Amino acid sequence: MLEFLAQLVVNSLMLAGLYTIITIGLSLIFVLMGILDFTHGIKILLAGYICYWVISAGIHPAIALVASVVLMTVLGSGLFEGAVKRVSESHFTTLLVTLGVAYVIEGLVSIYQPPQTLTIEQSVTGLPVPLSIEIAGLKFSTTLVETFVFSFSIMVLFHVLIKRTMFGVTLRALVEDRDTASLMGVNPRTRLLLSVALVSAISGVAGFFYLRAFGGVIGDWSLILGKAFALTLFVGKTTNMFSLFAMALILALTENIIGGFIAVGVKDIAAVFVIIAALIIKYREV
Repeated sequence: MLEFLAQLVVNSLMLAGLYTIITIGLSLIFVLMGILDFTHGIKILLAGYICYWVISAGIHPAIALVASVVLMTVLGSGLFEGAVKRVSESHFTTLLVTLGVAYVIEGLVSIYQPPQTLTIEQSVTGLPVPLSIEIAGLKFSTTLVETFVFSFSIMVLFHVLIKRTMFGVTLRALVEDRDTASLMGVNPRTRLLLSVALVSAISGVAGFFYLRAFGGVIGDWSLILGKAFALTLFVGKTTNMFSLFAMALILALTENIIGGFIAVGVKDIAAVFVIIAALIIKYREV
């Protein structure tokens, strides 16, 4: 039993890393603009599909990952400039527009790729790897290990960018007082566009590793979005990525406990329900 619980915790740590990079983009835009972008989930799955298509054409997985990052950066920036920014003053309109865009993208992708579960089986290195490795009696999925290494690296780099660089200082200034930051020479439009480009690039990475870890169909974007929304709302308007990771770990632990002790088929729904219940408690009227 102890070994089973230890395995559960290890798997949850690795899964939390993936959930963190899935949520980083949505969380940062929420912090900067106070809006929830419904295109976030579809961009992650689209990125995974792009990687799958490129790899299926016989191209190295690392090149597929780079292509996904570039295309998602262009798409995310274009959607922001062409749609989101223009309606961002109205949160309700923003939700409707981004939800509509998400459904349009899903429809277009479904025309080219009929709904079916796609899985990226190759490591990002392109080298053959065993399905798992065993250390001290615990089995580690090589897919989850690779996912965690990349996810945690991105999380640390993102944390350093926000907390230790001038770009991060200007972003935090915009969050605290946009008018004062503007008077001090910070260009909000440029910083927002650069932030959107950055989080869109991270979505390109997240898509690769999501399909690598789980596989998925384009319609899964709503499930990804639900988890990202729940995590974003729970941590609130913070740029602390380690707080986000801690909440992602709770979500991963909940999923694995339910999947391990109750039923695998309901773990996603049950985990999101737990987070929603926590949100209700957090935001209840006093």
